[in-house]
Amino acid sequence: MFPTSPVLPAPIDPVNGSGTISVDGGPPLDTFTTTIRNMTLGSAVGMPGLSLPAGMSASGLPVGLDIEGWVGRDTLVLSLGMAMESILGTVPRPAALTRPTGSAVPLRVRLM
Repeated sequence: MFPTSPVLPAPIDPVNGSGTISVDGGPPLDTFTTTIRNMTLGSAVGMPGLSLPAGMSASGLPVGLDIEGWVGRDTLVLSLGMAMESILGTVPRPAALTRPTGSAVPLRVRLM
């Protein structure tokens, strides 16, 4: 069990993309590689895993918890995920994903 990402989501510049990010004040690192690094090893070797919402940061951004297990232990990973979900409860949507009151346009965001 570990954080889904070692950093909070970085702002995305509409012209230049996400660029680089610093982890704990360290040197600049590629944002994409840094944000997915906790999830890539298990996926690459075929380990079952899941990520679930674990709460919100002080700035209102969602943070996740990643659970991975041994190959062939999918049921155990799902059971742990369900137990953690019942302990953590419901996490509110970030304000940026909440549809304004009275808006006729449906919110179409796929949350994973």
